[in-house]
Amino acid sequence: MKNFVAQQDQLIIQRLFFNKESLKSRIITSSTISRTSSEECDVIVHFGKKQRNILPFSQEYRYVSNHGCIRWMFPKGNLASALDFYPVSSFRSRMIKNGIRILAALHLERWVSRPITIYAKEPVQLAIDPHTIPYEQFAAFFGTPGIERTVLVSLLNHGKCSAYLKFGLNSYTQESVMNEGRILHRLEYKTLQHIEVPSYLPTRLSNVIGISKLNAKQKKSTTTFTHTHALALEELLNLSPSLERLDHSHYGESIINNISALRKSTSDVAARIYPFLNYNLAQVPHNFYFLAGTTHGDFTPWNMFLSNDKIHLYDWEKGQSAAPFLFDVFHFHFQSGIHIENWSFDQIYKRIELALNLEPLAALIQLYNIDPFDYLRLYLLHTVSEKAIISIVEQDKSDVKLSAEFAVWEQALKFTIPITEKQRALFITDFNKKLNSLEHAFLKFDAKSFDNLLESSDLDIAISSSDVQKAVQFCCNHGFVLRSRVITKSFMTTVLLFFKNGDFLSIDLIHEFKRKY
Repeated sequence: MKNFVAQQDQLIIQRLFFNKESLKSRIITSSTISRTSSEECDVIVHFGKKQRNILPFSQEYRYVSNHGCIRWMFPKGNLASALDFYPVSSFRSRMIKNGIRILAALHLERWVSRPITIYAKEPVQLAIDPHTIPYEQFAAFFGTPGIERTVLVSLLNHGKCSAYLKFGLNSYTQESVMNEGRILHRLEYKTLQHIEVPSYLPTRLSNVIGISKLNAKQKKSTTTFTHTHALALEELLNLSPSLERLDHSHYGESIINNISALRKSTSDVAARIYPFLNYNLAQVPHNFYFLAGTTHGDFTPWNMFLSNDKIHLYDWEKGQSAAPFLFDVFHFHFQSGIHIENWSFDQIYKRIELALNLEPLAALIQLYNIDPFDYLRLYLLHTVSEKAIISIVEQDKSDVKLSAEFAVWEQALKFTIPITEKQRALFITDFNKKLNSLEHAFLKFDAKSFDNLLESSDLDIAISSSDVQKAVQFCCNHGFVLRSRVITKSFMTTVLLFFKNGDFLSIDLIHEFKRKY
């Protein structure tokens, strides 16, 4: 991060150190600070080694960067405070955490971090000073860059964390943080036997919440869904069980809004995901009722740890009071399978089936006459549509991990699309909609409409060579396609499609005409 501070990082630094009264403030990334800057400013954040006689008060910190963005910031000499923010949900994460411990013990923080110094005319303190929560120093986790980025500040006493502050960087994340505060405040008045949650600590700032630290001995993290996990989710359900009609619920409203936005989008992600979502949504009756209850919303190995037969659970930003039962079961397996284990959908689904056979989940499924297949569809409709919208907003087209993740989501959505008798005809209708965004012309097409197209008919389409790959990807990735074969020639690409219900279709994509003599 030489001579550069990412825009979101600058915003975080401003929230941490520049309050409304500190109108004269500056972030400096050059190696030296000019005399003019020191005379004009009340607060200076300097990315570089500490200098003398800048302003009366100063505080040295170190920061760890990742892919050009700040990941952690901590007081000089206290690298170990970064451990408060590091989840250990995989072998790799455990190795990194042990490495941090070793470097901190040997005072070798300079190997992994760079200096940052805060200069001020008054004693250095947080601009988001919690007032009601005492602290001596602080460390900060800057979060993962993107529209969902939230900041977690660890308040340190005697070098150890005693509580956290949390805030968002935009209206979306601020609402998520406020939602977490409301849920934690509500859970404080509930008696929970299998779940431990942080206490909600009010602050004087409306958009910043305080959270107590969860402490436990012999804690562990695991990607295996255990009986303790099942008991915890039963307890959450029993807090506020209800029957919700999908089209009258906030959950259903979110699905409709997301899918409608994807239908209007011209992005590659929308073209890739929308058909699968649309077909799945069509399978849900408008008056469908589902068993709902309190859900964590981000029930993942890195947001929890196990200790004394309890789940210690934090990060409730996406919590809901009336989401479909089993939502957290599906989320646990998809997130750990995609982001930790690199599993395929088939591998993930096998683990889900094992989890659903655990008591008390199996008993609840039988008691409420639940079809897990329907609830998996509800989970996918909500989660995948939301992830697709976020990826479009962030416009991240080069992320290989994101592409691999959506490949799993596609397989899951294909799995929940039922086999119908008209898959070939429905595919042709979808394909024609896709072609509307590409230059093309149907050749030898004498039917009045696609509905009148004979079962034995193939499709011959003139198309630009630059658009052939887009058409091929749409065909091979469609939800009704069981398998496909692509034959490439110098002037034409032939796509052979074998549908789940046994239908077959051959498509010739002609991008060059050759005269025969």
